[in-house]
Formats: sequence, C-alpha cells, structure tokens
Amino acid sequence: MYFSSGKLNAVQARVFEPTRPEEELYDVVNDPHEIDNLAKSGRHQKTLERMRAILDNWIEETGDKGQFPEDPIVDS
Repeated sequence: MYFSSGKLNAVQARVFEPTRPEEELYDVVNDPHEIDNLAKSGRHQKTLERMRAILDNWIEETGDKGQFPEDPIVDS
C-alpha cells in the first residue's frame, strides 16, 4: 500500500526492490539498520576482500552448495 502509493522515502523503498546488490557490506556499529552499503566504497575494499576470502574459505571447508544456483524445477 505505502510502496505502491509512493509514500516511502528512498531508504524505506529499498526493502521492496526486486533485487539486492550482488555484495553488501555494512558498518553495523555505526549503521545498525544497514542503510549505507559500503561494498562499492573505495575506502572499504580491503575489508570487502578480506570478507570474501573468509567466505570462500568457509564454503570450501564446509562444502556449502549455496554458491550454485538451484534447478528452477525444484520446488521449495
């Protein structure tokens, strides 16, 4: 109702966007509501690279299959 009627501000409307950014990085201490995505910020590239490495390592260690798209025929 509020989204379709244009009553939300830009931050509130983001919740209803059909797609999310490929990567998200937030300063949860200073931005607990995760409003400002820092993933594209040049200042935070080293942190983003470190977090990518941690995730890649975890995927390898656990054999996580979340990196592979599911067959669209599979019902959830």
